[in-house]
Amino acid sequence: MIGDSLTAGAGVEGTSTSCSPNIDAFTNNYLAYGSVAARALGADVVNIAWSGIGVYRSYSASDPTMPARYDYAIPNDQTPWDFSRFAPHVVVVNLGTNDFGPGDPGKPYVDAYVAFTKHVREKYPSAPFVLIDMYGGERATALQSVISALKDSGETKTSMLSFSSVPNNNTACNQHPNTAAQKAMGDLLAAHLETLLGW
Repeated sequence: MIGDSLTAGAGVEGTSTSCSPNIDAFTNNYLAYGSVAARALGADVVNIAWSGIGVYRSYSASDPTMPARYDYAIPNDQTPWDFSRFAPHVVVVNLGTNDFGPGDPGKPYVDAYVAFTKHVREKYPSAPFVLIDMYGGERATALQSVISALKDSGETKTSMLSFSSVPNNNTACNQHPNTAAQKAMGDLLAAHLETLLGW
């Protein structure tokens, strides 16, 4: 799982959208959609998630993006990760919410997402990739452009899964998904992976 606060399970246990500045007290990765899906499938899950992170631009303009942090085991001191130590059966990427925060980032977002996906593909040449659309609309359109560009460059193992049908998606801390929404997203992901991987 590669993502932002949505993947981390930020604020998931909050019962109000106004939990700041104590969102960490309501954060629980066990309840996040990736962990929900992993339990449903009897699979292990590894989460690479950072609240506020984007693929082209992060929530805070001064913060690094996922492409800048991804290669490091400890991002803040840039300790390199040895990618040969772990080979996933599938890679799920959920980035873009923070990129779209200030408005549609346009083609630079698509280009950055394509480049990042290709970079991850170099690390894991055989794993299928699933790119998550959270909210539909222009975000889904941009993600479709990412997938089209990847296919044009020869990528054959990348699909898109949308969570846009999940109700009450932003009712926990700081408008993050609550436990019910995370559970619904996890169930959608589990069903998708079950079909994709033949599990």
